[in-house]
Amino acid sequence: MDLVLAGESATALTEREKKSFGHVSKGFYTDVELSDWVRAKLPLPNTGYAVSDVDLCLYNCRTQNFMFIEVKRKNFECKKNQRTFFAMLHKRMTKSNHIDTWNFNGFHLLTFENTWWTDGKAYLDHREVTEQEVIKFFSME
Repeated sequence: MDLVLAGESATALTEREKKSFGHVSKGFYTDVELSDWVRAKLPLPNTGYAVSDVDLCLYNCRTQNFMFIEVKRKNFECKKNQRTFFAMLHKRMTKSNHIDTWNFNGFHLLTFENTWWTDGKAYLDHREVTEQEVIKFFSME
């Protein structure tokens, strides 16, 4: 079975891509199966209800820094509702005084031209970057 990311056109994925997107193993379900369940069981979008996942939440307990990362492959962009939600979350987290001693370092978009560092360019917030630059930025040190 080929895995298809929600909202993206159906395309055959390589074995490495299938592994990176998840698979049924030891009783765990794939993101695709969870997305199918959400669409079948939760309120429909026309009710105003929306669902979006965040790919990464990076945090450093020592420095008390954290950030959210959304990852897109094949140069896909965030859908409008996802961009709107992420922008609202970023604005609220930046202005929030409920974080206390933790530092919110933003909501960032990592986009791969193809699927990984080895088969094309990578962009962080629409700026071309190397893998080493992303490692440094994500490390928050």
